[in-house]
Amino acid sequence: MFIDKKTTQKIAYLSRIKLNDTEQDKLSQELSNILKWMDKLKSLDLDNVLPFSNVNEMEMVEREDKGAVENKEDILSNAPDARRGYFAVPKVID
Repeated sequence: MFIDKKTTQKIAYLSRIKLNDTEQDKLSQELSNILKWMDKLKSLDLDNVLPFSNVNEMEMVEREDKGAVENKEDILSNAPDARRGYFAVPKVID
């Protein structure tokens, strides 16, 4: 399949790209090469090739949800301002 200049102009218009004649010729050739490469990939026989992985067949590993530090006071000891067991932050919105 060959991408002609008219198709390239339409693609450039839809992409909001301004191209001069030289750039249109170059882009037409590059797009044609991409399509040739895709045709080459289509010709490969992949019937006996298994996929590397399938998310549907994966087993989810579960673990206990716990924090890195068990003691709340240890965490709050690093806070510049802590009140009643929570971080105190300055008011941002009135």
